[in-house]
Amino acid sequence: MKCPRCDGIVKDNLNRCNICGQDLSVVRHLCRISNAYYNIGLEQAIVRNLSGAIATLRRSLEFNKHNTNARNLLGLVLNEMGETASALSEWVISKYLQQGANDADRYINMIQKNPTGLELIGQTIKKYNAALNSAKTGNDDLAIIQLKKVVTLNPKFVRAQQLLALLYIKTKEYQKAHKCLRQARTIDYSNTTTLRYMMEVGEFVRPVEKQKKQPAAAEKPTKNSLENVTPVGSYQEEKRLWVPFVNVMIGIVMGVLVTLFLIRPTLESRMDHTAGDADMIQKELTQRETELADANKKVSDLEADIKQMNKDAEKSSEDEEVLTAYEQLLKGVGLYIDNKLVEATTCVIGYKASDFKNKDAKSLYKLISKDLTEEDIQAIFESGNTKYNQRDYEGALKDFEAALSADPLNQDVLYFMGRTYHQQNKKKLAKYYYGKVLAVDDTTSRAAEAKSRLRELGVSEDQIADYADDDPNATMKPSASPKASDTPEPTD
Repeated sequence: MKCPRCDGIVKDNLNRCNICGQDLSVVRHLCRISNAYYNIGLEQAIVRNLSGAIATLRRSLEFNKHNTNARNLLGLVLNEMGETASALSEWVISKYLQQGANDADRYINMIQKNPTGLELIGQTIKKYNAALNSAKTGNDDLAIIQLKKVVTLNPKFVRAQQLLALLYIKTKEYQKAHKCLRQARTIDYSNTTTLRYMMEVGEFVRPVEKQKKQPAAAEKPTKNSLENVTPVGSYQEEKRLWVPFVNVMIGIVMGVLVTLFLIRPTLESRMDHTAGDADMIQKELTQRETELADANKKVSDLEADIKQMNKDAEKSSEDEEVLTAYEQLLKGVGLYIDNKLVEATTCVIGYKASDFKNKDAKSLYKLISKDLTEEDIQAIFESGNTKYNQRDYEGALKDFEAALSADPLNQDVLYFMGRTYHQQNKKKLAKYYYGKVLAVDDTTSRAAEAKSRLRELGVSEDQIADYADDDPNATMKPSASPKASDTPEPTD
C-alpha cells in the first residue's frame, strides 16, 4: 500500500506510515470498502449480471483508484459486452498505475496482436455512431441496415442489439425485436434496459407451443355382462324381415313428393328471374359501351387541347427568355455608358451573341462583354459579400452567380453561394454548393467550414465523404452559368 502523503510503500498491517508518520487508518478503511465492492462485482460478473458488475466495479474504483484487480475486471466485463475501446482504456490506466506484475499487459497484447480485430472494432464503433445519428434524425430504415452490419461484425455489442430491438419495436416488428433482446440477454442476463424492452415486446410476442398430437387411446372392448349367460329354454324371437323394406319405400315416396311440391317451383322461379336479369345486364352493357365511346372521344379532344396549350406555353416561355435577355442587355449598356464596365459585363454573363437575333443587339453585346480578370472577379465577389452582410440576399446571389460564371471553381464564391441559400432556408441548394466546395479541394480551411455547415444541415460523416468524392469538372464547367433557375428548387 502507498502512503498518500509521501508515496512510500507501507506494509498492509500498519496503520501509520513508517516514513512520514501519516495516519493510514482511513486509507485502509477505504481499501477494505473498495475490495468489498470488487468481490460483489466479481460475483455479479460470474452470474452474467454484467451491467450490475460495471456499476459495482466503478463504485469500487471511486474508493480506491489503485485497485488493479477491480480495474482489470471492469475491462474484461466491458470487452464481453462489446465495448472493447472502453476496455482498452481501463487496461491502459491500470498499466499506468501499476507498472509491473499486471494482468493488463496480457489483455492489451491479446487485443493488439490481432490488427484485423482492431480494425473491425473501429468499423463497428463508426457504424454504430452513424446508426445512432440516423435514428435520432428519424431515418429508421438506414439505422436498421447499419445496426444489422454492426451486430453481424460484433454479436456481443449489447448496446447495438438494444438499439436495433428498439427500432424494431418502433416499426412494430416485435418478433425480430424479441430475437435481438434474447441475444443481448445471453450476454448480460440482468440488464435492466433489455428487461424493460422485453416487457414491452412480451404482450405482442407469445411463445408458440407445439401441440403434440396425443395418440388416440385404444378403446377397450366393453365386457358384455350377458356373454356367459346361458339362455333358459330353446325359444328364439322370430326376425321381422319386411320392416326395413317398408321403411325404405316410405322414404322414397316422401322424397318424390318433396321434389314435386317444394323444389321444382323454386327452380322454375329462379330460372325466370335469371332470364330477366340477363336481358337487363345486356341493356346495361350496351349503355356502358355507349358511355365509354363518348368518354374516349372527350379524352381525345382534351389531349389535343393540352398539346396546343403546351405549344403555346413553350412559345410564350421562349419569348419571355428573349425579353429577359434584351432587358439585361439594355441594363448593361446603361452601365457601360456610366463607365461601369465590370457591372455592365456581369449583366450579360450567361448569354451568348447567338441569343440576340438583332444585328444591333449583337454589336452591343460584343461591345460590353469582355473576359473578366481576377481583379474583376474579386471586385464582383466583394460586392456580393457586402450585399450578403446587409442581408440583401437576392442582390448577393446575382453578384455571386456572375463571379461563378467567370470562375466556377472559386471556393470562396461557392461557399458564400451556399451560405446565402442557407440563410434563405433553401437547404438543398445550400448542401449542393457546400458539396461543390469540398469537391474542388477538401483540405482547405474553406472546406472545413463547408463540412461544419453540412453537419448543421444534418449530413452525416459518411455522406460528407460522398460530397467530397464528387468531380467538380463533371458538373461545373467554365462555360456554364450557375443560375439559381438552373438548379431545382428544394422541397424541404
